[in-house]
Amino acid sequence: MLRRPGRSGEEPPTSPGSWTRQVDPWPMVSCDAQPIPPHLRNRRPFMSIRFKIILGMLGVCGLFVGMILLLQCCVIAPSFRRLEAESARRDLLRCVNAIDRDIDAISNGAFDYSAWDESCRYIQDRNAEFERVNLNMDGMMNNTLHLACYLASDGEIVFFQARDPATLESIDLPDLRECFRKPGSRWAGLRTPEQHIKGIVLTGRGIMQLAARPIITSKKEGPVRGSVIFGRFFDAAEIEHLARQTQLALKAWPAGAPSLAPADRDATNRLRQGDPLLLVARDKQVLDAYASFPGVDGRPLLVIKATIPRSITAQGRLAARWFNAAALAGGLAILVFAWTGISRTVVSPLMQLTGHAVHVGSTGDLKARLAMAGCDEIGALAREFDEMVRHLAEAREQMLETAHRAGMAEIATEVLHNVGNAVNTLSVAAETLDERLRDSKTGGLTKAAALLEENRGRLGEFFGQDPRGGKLAEYLARLSQGLAEEQRNNLADVERLQRTIRHVCDIVALQQAHAGSADFLQETDVADLAEQVLQFHDTAIRRAGIEVVRDYAPLPALPVSRNKLMQVLMNLVKNAVESIALRDGPVRRLTVRILARPEEWEIAVEDTGAGIESADLARIFNHGFTTKADGHGFGLHYCANAAAEMGGRIVAASDGPGRGAQFRLVLPQAAAVETATK
Repeated sequence: MLRRPGRSGEEPPTSPGSWTRQVDPWPMVSCDAQPIPPHLRNRRPFMSIRFKIILGMLGVCGLFVGMILLLQCCVIAPSFRRLEAESARRDLLRCVNAIDRDIDAISNGAFDYSAWDESCRYIQDRNAEFERVNLNMDGMMNNTLHLACYLASDGEIVFFQARDPATLESIDLPDLRECFRKPGSRWAGLRTPEQHIKGIVLTGRGIMQLAARPIITSKKEGPVRGSVIFGRFFDAAEIEHLARQTQLALKAWPAGAPSLAPADRDATNRLRQGDPLLLVARDKQVLDAYASFPGVDGRPLLVIKATIPRSITAQGRLAARWFNAAALAGGLAILVFAWTGISRTVVSPLMQLTGHAVHVGSTGDLKARLAMAGCDEIGALAREFDEMVRHLAEAREQMLETAHRAGMAEIATEVLHNVGNAVNTLSVAAETLDERLRDSKTGGLTKAAALLEENRGRLGEFFGQDPRGGKLAEYLARLSQGLAEEQRNNLADVERLQRTIRHVCDIVALQQAHAGSADFLQETDVADLAEQVLQFHDTAIRRAGIEVVRDYAPLPALPVSRNKLMQVLMNLVKNAVESIALRDGPVRRLTVRILARPEEWEIAVEDTGAGIESADLARIFNHGFTTKADGHGFGLHYCANAAAEMGGRIVAASDGPGRGAQFRLVLPQAAAVETATK
């Protein structure tokens, strides 16, 4: 971001070529500072032009502020209040519509049972098997139904079962039974296939949503043989579900509830008198919206209250404050610019300077120069701008060069990290070889040779009669076996050193070829490669007392980038061994698994070590991120890049600190072919 000198509390720049001269804030008013002519002093009180302009501009500014306040009070604030009221009405209507949808869903469920030949037969023969199979309330509770009733056309209740929504225990609703079977009941009075009843009723257990459908044939033909009635309690759980669905803070109660807060009781009375919807501003922060929901008989039965934050009017007040501040600032700006008359001396040059800045910013042309002539402040600013653009062009070139070097440095860092892992193995193997050579049994051979040299002239007597002769022969035999074992171990360590050195050479060659050539694919036995990696870390594994578990699924030799795969496994096994060594636990286990699937194969490294924080899992493969005190954050970043280059992915998982970790390298079966064709 380009900063102008002396702005936002900063000191003006003092570098050579920068403009540091203090500027008079009122550059064009010095003419008013002339002495008053003597012939005018005694005529009338003198009023300067500056004072007249100030009075005129203050009057205009006062009129402007008055118009703004009038507009805010008469237009803007009422508009926000109306908008808030409309929003509250829409929110409350969403609740009412959601209840209607729930009742419609119950009605549709009742229709599925009513328009059915089996229901027609059941209402006539009272088949117990139909009840057992189709009227199982346990199954209906899965549909959140709390009532199922079959009602004959003459008002007889053929089947009635209700469940408590909280305990799911069977309950009786005598008032509802009486309502269903009383003479002239609307629930038993359905006469045509199109008739239906839906709505809410008040029961002894609370408000219930009910829907009744006529019992007709599966072809939706009459005559109507009765009604199927389904119901659901409108309880606290249903209200909570409705609140989640509408994203509102809701309450509901029967219209005739006896104990209510005074504000709620007053709103309920007004709703019962005919107001379908009521808005009450509790304070500047909260708006209470009330709506009544009619029962089956059309009278208000349920009152719904939504507590709605008055965010719209709050935003309106905030917008009004900002509007007033902006209007005042704008008025003051207009006052200053009109008073000083700087348009000819400032605005035009500034427009030219701004146009040049926009051109440079939009096109990125850092070679363009303003070359504005002038010895005033704007001329100095134009020259400084040109100088700044020149420095910016130089900085861009330096940034590109730095970015190029940073990319090269990252590649070099990966190479050094991978070589460092291999050199660690070299160091461990060299230490082991050094310890073995220092503790070699060749010293005993020298002593035996000295003893033989001492008895050179009497070897027969020495071996035949001297007790040391027999012991020497036995000692030489054991020494021969020990030296042979020592030679085998030394050869194995030397072979490991040679293999590690070849691996270092392969890493360097791979990174050198990375910029210009595709990966070299080799037919690789993955299990054998995993064994080589474990062998590299054998000394560290034994020192830490780690149990190694191998779980290898049979895989054929696969065409993969052997060096990349080996380096990824080297990093993963090394991290696992170090993690286990950090934790003092009873189980010290390193597990290496190879899994085969039809489309992909996987190699997993699991440990029982220190584990990984859940917050770190999302960034564990980021460049430079590490949880080790002496780590650099390059290894896992390299592993992620290498896995992507091989056409696969690497995934980390952990149950938390102290609970181990798992790293899975997943590669598709076709990854080798795809990599080879890139």
